[in-house]
Amino acid sequence: MHTVLFLRDSAGDAPLEMVARRVMALLPVSDIEERESSNYEGGSYIVGYAANGKVEVCRSDGAQLENYPYWVILTDCGGRAGARGVLNENPSVVATTIAKEGLQVFVPDGDWTKVDWSPSGTTYGA
Repeated sequence: MHTVLFLRDSAGDAPLEMVARRVMALLPVSDIEERESSNYEGGSYIVGYAANGKVEVCRSDGAQLENYPYWVILTDCGGRAGARGVLNENPSVVATTIAKEGLQVFVPDGDWTKVDWSPSGTTYGA
């Protein structure tokens, strides 16, 4: 699994740390940390680990859906030793969980990384 969910906060352009804290509190992750990387918009991202994968929250590059300034990236990387929570691998279940906190989540249909992708998918929350 490597899934990207598009995310926006009804409060507008909230700081990444605040949005990530809200997302991580809703998911079964631990060992949450901020990391720096020039591969991510803004130069940093927040990551949390489950027994079966990881969740990253970062700023979107804005190219696909400019109204969604954040991404939630779900990856089944084998998790981290000692992490107890199990991350649901169904993007719609994760999106529904995150939307309960008042965040709006968009789960894209098809390969959204393609140049000719026409924005389509399902919106959860707000």
